[in-house]
Amino acid sequence: ILFGKFNMQRLKKNTQRIVTTFLLIFLLGCSSTNGPIPEFIQFYDAGQNSFSAGQYDRALDNYKKSLALIEEQKEPINKFTATVLNAMALTHKIKGDVATAELLYKRSLVIREEVYGKTHPSLATTLNELAALYQEQGKQEQAAPLYARSLEILKDLAGEDQNSVGNLVNNLAGIYIRKGKLPAARSLLELGLAANEQKLGADHIDVAQSLNNLAELYRLQNDDGNAQPLFQRALIIWKTKLGPDHPKVGAALNNLGLILKRQKRYGKAAESYQQALKIREKALGPEDPEVAASLNNLASLYYRQGNYLEAEPLFKRALKIIEKTVGNAHPRYVKGARNYAILLRKMDRLKDPDSILSSIGSQKKRSQINAEN
Repeated sequence: ILFGKFNMQRLKKNTQRIVTTFLLIFLLGCSSTNGPIPEFIQFYDAGQNSFSAGQYDRALDNYKKSLALIEEQKEPINKFTATVLNAMALTHKIKGDVATAELLYKRSLVIREEVYGKTHPSLATTLNELAALYQEQGKQEQAAPLYARSLEILKDLAGEDQNSVGNLVNNLAGIYIRKGKLPAARSLLELGLAANEQKLGADHIDVAQSLNNLAELYRLQNDDGNAQPLFQRALIIWKTKLGPDHPKVGAALNNLGLILKRQKRYGKAAESYQQALKIREKALGPEDPEVAASLNNLASLYYRQGNYLEAEPLFKRALKIIEKTVGNAHPRYVKGARNYAILLRKMDRLKDPDSILSSIGSQKKRSQINAEN
């Protein structure tokens, strides 16, 4: 399912746009047209420039100077404090200091609630960033209510014309899916698709993303009758708009392969998987995790058909990619090693499975898998 990199990048762009808008509004409200730019804004701008250049420590130094000057002032200057705190939080997050980032986002949220109230659109920015921070740590319980609250604020602000709302819908639906709340996610994604089609037209690339996300949810619910035509629509749009070799085309073909495999249309499924693999290798490189996913899907299909000799090198290559990208203690590696070991036992290669399982990084996980097999 494609709730990941593409949507999060779009979400960050939308968030930056919102921050910029409120910064301009603030400056218009607190500065004279012809007056000098306040020193605290000069430091903030310097921090933004350093941040854009990847100089995160220098950015933090400038943000801290800006914040110190702001805190010496009285109203309404402290309205800008939250903007600086958000910038500092994002910088700490990128540096890997999520604990400090969380504290700064929370402090920003308190200030904006005190200054503007609990339904002001500026709160949506901080709520969304804090929710994203939690989500990236796997803290879905903390992230979901923040996304939901941000969604309500933006709905009131933007009506039906809302790119940011569309991204929030996808993020919240993703959390519901991970928590097993598929009906709630389905309602959100169906609403998001209808809104996108009305606003953008039936063949827009964002509509294709909505189609793919909803189709993937239908697939998870074993509703292949509704999933397949949506995957096919997404495939056509992405091929037309992005070209036949774009990674999203590969993703759509891979998803169609999953449907066709479940329908026992193995020849068509293999064709879709092979096309997806070819596109991903060309677009992403031969050692990308998405390539490993395609290799695993194709290998699993061959295994189901009893074509062990064709499946074995694909499982082996996928496992090497996974080990290189995430390590041998990661759940993806553990699952891949287990599947590969089962295949080798089917091929009567009695010593090889033990060698594969011994590569798993956790002794506890090795014991569990040996017990299962």
